Amino acid sequence: VASGQAERAQAGDGEVRDLTPNLNVTIAWGNGWRVLPSNGCLPTRLGGLDAALVAHGMLGDNDKSARDAARAEQVLHTNFVSAGAASVALATLFEGRGSGVLVVITSVAGDRGRGSNAVYGASKAGVISLVQTTAYSLSGTGVRINAVCPGLIETGMTKPVFDRAKERRPKQLLVKKQKNEF
Repeated sequence: VASGQAERAQAGDGEVRDLTPNLNVTIAWGNGWRVLPSNGCLPTRLGGLDAALVAHGMLGDNDKSARDAARAEQVLHTNFVSAGAASVALATLFEGRGSGVLVVITSVAGDRGRGSNAVYGASKAGVISLVQTTAYSLSGTGVRINAVCPGLIETGMTKPVFDRAKERRPKQLLVKKQKNEF
């Protein structure tokens, strides 16, 4: 995700992967959102970014965020405001260059309302809508932007969801699964 001039930065063995720790940028507010390279940032040394991935968020506790405005605001800010601002800043950077690819990880929870995670789903729906409208507005500029909406995947963030499901699963299903009868 460094510049197309990556061949100049290849390690002696021809692999670029060793350089990934230097792909650090910060999205900052100050007279508008800006993409700021960290010290020694590889994309800056190579002429800029060709592609970026926005992948951050938090699940939050649905019961608490649905009833506590401060917790709801934390989920909304992390998942929509922060991810949305980063997406806008990166899309603007790419538009100025006349090319770039932006991929934003969001969630199928944003596709339609679900009672089990209303605030989380609303925050992800906002990101999906922002990506769609940004993609439309950037058509013909050489910039591509897409939202990727994975389903429920067991990660550190979703581990409590999987743990609760395992606790609720009837014991007979566990026995069948262990005997490979599924």
